[in-house]
Amino acid sequence: MAGSAGQTISGTIISVSGSLDPATRSLIAKARIGADPLLVSGKSVMATLQGSRSMMGVSVPSAAVTQMGGKDMVFVAVRSGFAARPVTVAGRSADRITLSSGLNAGERVATSGLAELKALLGGE
Repeated sequence: MAGSAGQTISGTIISVSGSLDPATRSLIAKARIGADPLLVSGKSVMATLQGSRSMMGVSVPSAAVTQMGGKDMVFVAVRSGFAARPVTVAGRSADRITLSSGLNAGERVATSGLAELKALLGGE
């Protein structure tokens, strides 16, 4: 992104909206960027995004991820009910979270009743 004197301003994307506008092919993203006099909070900008690498992961509803003991966790369906499993969050959007480890594609996770599952399984 070009700053006030034409210099490049680098930043990090911290969240992305869950949908792409089909007409404009645009989306809303929140970024943590350096200061510049022309940058105003809430103002739209044009940006070029460069990723350092592609990352494989599993996408789950945001409601599926909870905190236990300061760690991100999901409750995975098992034969006897549910089991708490630690996960690594790679990215977040408005209603989805991408996990880079801790969950395999196709595994079912709880998206409601997490407080009750925590209580039953000895969590917080």
